[in-house]
Amino acid sequence: MTIPADQLIQRLLPAAHQGLEDAGVLPEEVDELLAVIEARAAAGQTGAVWQRQTLAALEPQLGREQGLAAMFERYLELQGTNVPVHTWPVPGRR
Repeated sequence: MTIPADQLIQRLLPAAHQGLEDAGVLPEEVDELLAVIEARAAAGQTGAVWQRQTLAALEPQLGREQGLAAMFERYLELQGTNVPVHTWPVPGRR
């Protein structure tokens, strides 16, 4: 049986929550950390998805080499913001 990743994550979140609490992680930290994972699964945007979609948007205007460089530059800027990857904007998409 194959289960899509977002559904698998939903099934595993309660066990992850309990396991982190059992390990002594504060409940508010558990909630915060797992909320990011849950939102990323719901949005369907991982770092790899963001990279592919961003390159696909940039490459037609800039070409492959400059598109890769521009994507990587954006990646470095965004990863320094401490904002979850599932919220990163993709050029040309709202």
